[in-house]
Order: sequence, then C-alpha cells, then structure tokens
Amino acid sequence: MSDRRGRLPVSPCVGVCTLDPGTGWCRGCARTGDEIGRWAGADPAWRAAVWARLPARAQRLGIKVVPPPGGAGDNRSDA
Repeated sequence: MSDRRGRLPVSPCVGVCTLDPGTGWCRGCARTGDEIGRWAGADPAWRAAVWARLPARAQRLGIKVVPPPGGAGDNRSDA
C-alpha cells in the first residue's frame, strides 16, 4: 500500500466521491467521510490500517479498490 520509495500510503481516491447512504462508505474508494477528511494529515500506520479495511468494504459495495503501483499519490493520476 505504500510505494517502493517509502512514501506515505497512497490515497485510494478514484474521483467518484459519493457516500453510499446505506453504509456511509464512498462509492469510489470505500472510505468513510471521516477517513477521507483525515487522510491528508494522517500518519502511515493509520493510512495502512484504513487500506486494510477497504477490500471487504469494496466487495460489499461491488467495486474494486486496488492500490496503484506507485505514482503521484492517488489512483486518479495512475488510471
């Protein structure tokens, strides 16, 4: 979830920023509104913990959340 150069874990954001009313998770990245808001100032361990929760949420939402192999720091720039 972090790239090979040791930077912070990249954002799972894909630019589809709509919260699902049933779960409260973003329909694009499966994060909660709180997780999205805290992301920019969060430390690597917190970000990694969020990434660990995303696959199960994404499956429930019927989306795919995949960390990019590296790049500018979010999935939008690596699409």
